[in-house]
Amino acid sequence: MIGATPHAQDMAPPLPNAMRLLLGLLYLRLFSGAAAALGLPDGARFVTLALAGAAALVFLVDPRIARPTALALLGFALWLVACALSLAFAPPLAMPDLAATQVVLLVLYGAMLNGLALHLRGPAVLAAVRRFLGVFILTGAALALYQTASGTGFAEAGRSTYLRAFGPDVHPVSFGLQLVVALVGLEIARLRAGARLGAGMVAIYLLGGAALYLSFARTAWVVLLLVVLLTVWSRSRPALRVTLLPPVAGAGVLLALASGRFDDLASLSFFLDHYDFSASTYDFRYVDNSLSWRIANWAMGLRLALEQPLTGHGPGQAIVVSAFGLQMHNLFLEALVELGAPGLIAVVLVVTGLGRMRRHVPQSDPNARGIRALLGALGLGFLLTITLSTSLVGQTMTVMLLLMVLALSIAPIGPAEGSPDAG
Repeated sequence: MIGATPHAQDMAPPLPNAMRLLLGLLYLRLFSGAAAALGLPDGARFVTLALAGAAALVFLVDPRIARPTALALLGFALWLVACALSLAFAPPLAMPDLAATQVVLLVLYGAMLNGLALHLRGPAVLAAVRRFLGVFILTGAALALYQTASGTGFAEAGRSTYLRAFGPDVHPVSFGLQLVVALVGLEIARLRAGARLGAGMVAIYLLGGAALYLSFARTAWVVLLLVVLLTVWSRSRPALRVTLLPPVAGAGVLLALASGRFDDLASLSFFLDHYDFSASTYDFRYVDNSLSWRIANWAMGLRLALEQPLTGHGPGQAIVVSAFGLQMHNLFLEALVELGAPGLIAVVLVVTGLGRMRRHVPQSDPNARGIRALLGALGLGFLLTITLSTSLVGQTMTVMLLLMVLALSIAPIGPAEGSPDAG
């Protein structure tokens, strides 16, 4: 157990059955992904279905609503309503299985958020969550090192320079984001436990950082840099801000430049000057990097959204109507394309509700300020991610980790902390 003493473990109450069930399935989801990464049969889809069923069962057995999650849950409910309206009034779906997957995932996310917020409490659960986050980072680091050493990493077409680690996931970007969330979550768990930063914790952080570097996921790099910079800024005195921020920011920039992962962005200004965003077709002549492609894709996606502004093209159908067979790489635009205006409103409610959970960090926690700083920085990083990168809806493990960290941050750990209000 990471950072817990035998005495604390003996004195802690037993792990609630709801948390045993949810954590057990999350372990199974992690190890099924790791098995698939090693070429073994992939059972992640079945585990995800089991997770959705388990989270729904937890709610049926204890149908309370954790008030800190109420706005986000309202957003998830409206999201499901928008799916129903789109299915009723949008044109027939080309891929109905994608719609069914989105509905299952939305049920999973809403039920899991509420279940974790209600049942993640007490030192025993804190220790169990810390252990899970540590195991996740170590498993990802081991797989990243193996994938790099064995040459079995992710190689993008046309970019053979980078052999990228993808850990127990299917893509380096989602793996990188998961590492960032797990690292931040482990630090929040350490603060909540009041544990010192020992050699073991430092080793886990370093291994996680090495795995993150090997993913070459620059989106995740930017999110981690934002977390470090904003946390240092919010927790330091003005004099220390001036002293610490420049070298930290400079180190991050130098590391990014040394990696070569940002070299292709040099042509962005040329693209913006010459690309015709009013054209109905894709002009590949001016696009030679992923950010330029995103901007062109957004312009085409917006035209798709305006074709069905009220009902959208159907849940999960963005990759069907896209000229590239890919997601919109912007969660807000993707909701508008798939579900119309109701979907966009739902996403805004979910994002706002998750962001407001930061206010519910227990005031009695001596590290409350640091925890809120970490949450605020992580939230800003993920707002940037869902605006510029993947939509996250289909990244089950990434969302599960994020919900866990949010619930962990507001959980009542000690006797002086009241439980989250429920109604």
